[in-house]
Amino acid sequence: MSKAKKKVKKKQKATKTITWSDYLPWMGGAVLLTLLAFIPVFGTDLINYDDELYITQNPLIQSFDIKGLFSQFYKSQYSPLAMLIMACQFKLGMSTGMLKFVSVLIHLANTALVFAVVYQLFKKLDWSFFVAAFFGVCVLQVESVAWLTASMKIGMYALYFLLALLSYLLYLDRKNHNYLWASILYFIAACLCKEQAVALAPTLVAIDYLKKRDIFSKKVITEKIPFFIIALIFGIITLQASQSFEAKQLVYDFGFGERILFALYALGMYFVKMIAPFNLSMFYTYPIKGAIPVSYYIYTLICLGVLGLTFWSFKRKDRTLSFALLFFFINIGLTIFTQILSVRDVIAADRYVYIPAIGWFIAIVYLLDQFVLPKVGKPLQYGALAFLVATAFLSFQRANLWENSYTIFSDVIEKGQLANGQLNPYLALPYNNRGIYQRRNKQYEGALADFNKAIAASPTNAKAYQNRGNIYFNQNKDNLALQDYNKTLSLQPNNEKALSSRGAIFAKQGQISKALEDINRAIEIDPTFTDAYSNRALIYMQQQDMAKAIVDFTTYLKYQPVAADVYSSRGVCYAQSGQTQLAIKDHTKAIQLSPNTGAFYVNRAYTYRSMQNTAAAVQDLQTAKSYGANIPPELASSLGM
Repeated sequence: MSKAKKKVKKKQKATKTITWSDYLPWMGGAVLLTLLAFIPVFGTDLINYDDELYITQNPLIQSFDIKGLFSQFYKSQYSPLAMLIMACQFKLGMSTGMLKFVSVLIHLANTALVFAVVYQLFKKLDWSFFVAAFFGVCVLQVESVAWLTASMKIGMYALYFLLALLSYLLYLDRKNHNYLWASILYFIAACLCKEQAVALAPTLVAIDYLKKRDIFSKKVITEKIPFFIIALIFGIITLQASQSFEAKQLVYDFGFGERILFALYALGMYFVKMIAPFNLSMFYTYPIKGAIPVSYYIYTLICLGVLGLTFWSFKRKDRTLSFALLFFFINIGLTIFTQILSVRDVIAADRYVYIPAIGWFIAIVYLLDQFVLPKVGKPLQYGALAFLVATAFLSFQRANLWENSYTIFSDVIEKGQLANGQLNPYLALPYNNRGIYQRRNKQYEGALADFNKAIAASPTNAKAYQNRGNIYFNQNKDNLALQDYNKTLSLQPNNEKALSSRGAIFAKQGQISKALEDINRAIEIDPTFTDAYSNRALIYMQQQDMAKAIVDFTTYLKYQPVAADVYSSRGVCYAQSGQTQLAIKDHTKAIQLSPNTGAFYVNRAYTYRSMQNTAAAVQDLQTAKSYGANIPPELASSLGM
């Protein structure tokens, strides 16, 4: 065969059209391996670190307030579309297991999209498989899937982000402007889920560089104008949102130079842990002031080494490696920048690399393919597959640690211990949150021990005093509870939860004016704080002011529409106000929401008796008795039971 014919044949082979039968097994393999790695997530619980703040106690989600979701900032966040999708899930009555199923489904969809994006970038099925599989089973991704708050925002923004990337790549490939418009719309959707999505605009420029487009040409610049305008708009919105939350924190006590060091350390740590995922934590604490470990400098050197590799790749005009590393730095940049200027509770977080990891894995696959595969051959591919299986197993194990708040915070506490035996002051939050879990499960001794640890670690931690006060309140140790609530308010005068709880104690002590003063103040601070409305309504009931109690219970239900006990309480108020039909409606609603709660049947029986519907009242009492409820003798006697 002549050289010319060989060349033509080689070219035809290179441009062979890939069919779905070629495509799906590769993509399906990456998705299936990811699914197997994340099976434990289905059995995990919600975590009392943002899952309550942003989801279960978020009035905008629980009340399905669509207008409020898009018109208001919520706790320094503006993620209306992500929250709307979550609100829809609650509207459908999804259980925790179903919510976690959706989280895994989103991650699987993102894994498939990573495959599609990488294929559109390089037209190589093997590259697409390995990058997608590395992305899917990466142990650092467990946090963004198992933690519902992270999945709600990060998972959804990533989905739209990847769709926007894919649409843009299809636009470049097919020259159809409909794909460009689709990319813009997906970009807006991504920004409505999480602020990190603004990185898409410079990411598209990186794609143009990879594709050897003239990034300074009029056409290319014109294409990017809508994306950068959108990025600017949402950047401004993010700044406004971050300034709207009074509890915004500043960097603990570190200078600007130290913050730069921490940023480089975090980057270096991400590079290592994405391929060597050991000693992971959901809460990476800061070092003790003046005692920065040597490991921080080692990770910093690793980061500087990768930065050097990036400059080297640009110098030698290696567009693939340059693009891959640029993709990582562009998409991690906003997080690192804000971390330098202000603070989060942690120095680093696994969830921050959800999208940036794609760039790192492209770089690894490229380097292995170009520099190792030609020398090693098939063993490298088998080794990479073995690595994927091992990583999937580690992700499986990591997902198990997210079983509940106790297991994940115990892991944090264990890994956050200081070598010298000193109590780590940054573990106050993990101790506090583990204590909350134990208190809710009536493990009061363990909860008190954890709250005391949190206070010892950080004597100015207001939440620990507040939560310890809640235990004393539950144990009817009102004087001790009052001391802790007072301490909380001395540290955080605008802590609405402590004000409401202190108000409840004042009400028990008969100091009604003080109680109302505290609770009114709590509602003034946070008009969506439902417990305050409930506490005030109970005070009004004691005062026989049913009209005001009904108003407060109604406000509560506006924000928490599935609170069975509040429906029952409002039903009692309606009954005592002579509004028996409304009372029956509320009692019935409470029973529908919690059919095994005998007390609700008792309350409805009282109302039926007042309506002289003896048969219905007797039936309710019999049902209540079957559920173990205490039947008031007076009520039973009046009904001939």
